[in-house]
Amino acid sequence: RKEALLSAFALARTAAAMRADKMKKALGILDIAKNLVKLDGRQGNDLPERSALSYIERNQGICHFMLKQFDKAGIMFDAAVHHLPTNATAHFTRGRRFEVLKDFKQACLCFQRAITLDPDFKLPYLTLGMCSLRLRRFSAALDAAHACLARHPDAPLAQFIIGRACYHMIRNGQVSEEEHNELSEKAVRSLSIAKSVLRDWQTSDDRVLEYLLAEPSTRENFQVEPVRTIFVSGWRP
Repeated sequence: RKEALLSAFALARTAAAMRADKMKKALGILDIAKNLVKLDGRQGNDLPERSALSYIERNQGICHFMLKQFDKAGIMFDAAVHHLPTNATAHFTRGRRFEVLKDFKQACLCFQRAITLDPDFKLPYLTLGMCSLRLRRFSAALDAAHACLARHPDAPLAQFIIGRACYHMIRNGQVSEEEHNELSEKAVRSLSIAKSVLRDWQTSDDRVLEYLLAEPSTRENFQVEPVRTIFVSGWRP
């Protein structure tokens, strides 16, 4: 039993490492790994097997996700959560699927579960922040970005989220006059950091900065920029 589980984990990890370049081979290896894991059906005695299956199935789901086979990916992600509900990464991967399907509310719920289960997992904070922006929940986006920076200070995408959320709160009149200056300064600091690092910086972001740096008497000349997000790339192996 122990040797079979170790072999299954090792094969699945190997498949995860090669999926970007050798997807077909990776999926074949994951099938082999899955066949090594046998559930004995006795509740409470099969945690190692369920852990292995959850790991394998979420990696199968990621492969299908990368192939844009989102229905198949969803089946695998759901299975991964079913076999191990405490698998933070499985909840995160479910959220990624909801995100690309533009079901941002469900995506946020999945990312929140992932953060609750593994507070040191960086990616769910960023995806939660981006989806909150898409939902125009700007205060929630700020909370997610601040929580990310508390654990991961070097996170330029979190700075981007803060800057954009502050900007939209100001433009939407969601802040008091006292908060206005504080949020403007925070947005400028955060967006300046993001601009110095991010490759996906666009002219819309420059216009946001120009607005925030402009004299209050001239700000009415600026058009309101639409909500913009950046796709958060990356998976856990």
